[in-house]
Amino acid sequence: MIKEKLGENKRMGEKEFLSALNDFRIPEISEDTKFWMIRTKKGCFYDEFISKRFVAIGWNFIDKKTDKSESNQETLKSYLEEKYGEKRPQMAINKCIKFISEIEEGDIIIIPNKGTKKITFAKAGGYYEEHFSEEEELRVIEAIEDREWEVKQIECPYNKRRRIEILKTVSVSEVNIHLYMALTNYHGLSSMQEYAKMILDSIYPLYIYNNICSLQIGINNKNEINANAISLLVAGVTGCLKGVSGEEDIYATMNLNSPGKISCWFSKEGKQDSNGKNVFDALKNRKSKAMLLLLIVAITGGQAKVGSVELSLPGIVKTIEDVKTIDTNVKKKEIEVEKLEIDNFEEKYDIYKKLKDDNIDINEFKNDLDKIIRAGEDLNLGFNKLTDN
Repeated sequence: MIKEKLGENKRMGEKEFLSALNDFRIPEISEDTKFWMIRTKKGCFYDEFISKRFVAIGWNFIDKKTDKSESNQETLKSYLEEKYGEKRPQMAINKCIKFISEIEEGDIIIIPNKGTKKITFAKAGGYYEEHFSEEEELRVIEAIEDREWEVKQIECPYNKRRRIEILKTVSVSEVNIHLYMALTNYHGLSSMQEYAKMILDSIYPLYIYNNICSLQIGINNKNEINANAISLLVAGVTGCLKGVSGEEDIYATMNLNSPGKISCWFSKEGKQDSNGKNVFDALKNRKSKAMLLLLIVAITGGQAKVGSVELSLPGIVKTIEDVKTIDTNVKKKEIEVEKLEIDNFEEKYDIYKKLKDDNIDINEFKNDLDKIIRAGEDLNLGFNKLTDN
């Protein structure tokens, strides 16, 4: 496994690896982001939605140009009852309005597959329309009701569509139980705003949303949890955070299950005698945020992505060892650092300067990462290890 990961880093190139570390930014989710679930007609359209990067909703009779004013509501309801057999036409109208006008680019959409065995998280893109007739739409709906889609491929006939950017696909067993229960409703389009944090926890191991910085640590060990490993993990994580924030005491809320996640979050509001705020500010603003990615990679079982660049554990260990070498020689003043025989010296020296500017002790930081890595050997750490993407 280690050799394979080393090979991945070699193909990627160490310079690209280091550039990704230096360019890393904690994902910040806008407070204006809305969260939605869009179903796939019993799973029939799931593969098409994912492969062609769009979501869609029915009732082709209603489009962007349709008069949806209060004065025209009865006309719309009568047509939907007669043509589509809708028993609750007002609900159908409301869903069309939400899809066309209320979903905005950048919103996050949950897309469940058949039976909600796995779900895809996607970012909403622009609205557009196709040109299927109502008759084509109704024929496909009838075929789905007759279960024809199980033996032959059926193309989605819905006109109202939105482009999407796939963020992550996970097994439903990996999401919070309360989010899972919410996914069992059978409405074609639903607001999921009250589950925003649970959704983001499933997508990102580290992110900032609504003035809270959240960190997710996945534990995939299905057996009893080793108390010593948990103690080592907590000591490593808090040590890294202490080094980054300068706080002597770290407070976090943790939810622990096996398998499951430890969730730590730090608020800008500073409810813990300003401690949470100090940690939040440090995570958000320090120049050495790149080193947080090393922490995340270690926590997530040895691999993470920044854009298209995949980072893995051997690259982390080598980088920190080289940064330590720079630090040691600067302290001893034994040699001009520029003459050190270190590959990609400039990029590593840049990381070194960021750490020093933030008064982070490199030796202590590496020792804390080592604790996390050792704990991971027993706890089988990994963020969304069952993901399909």
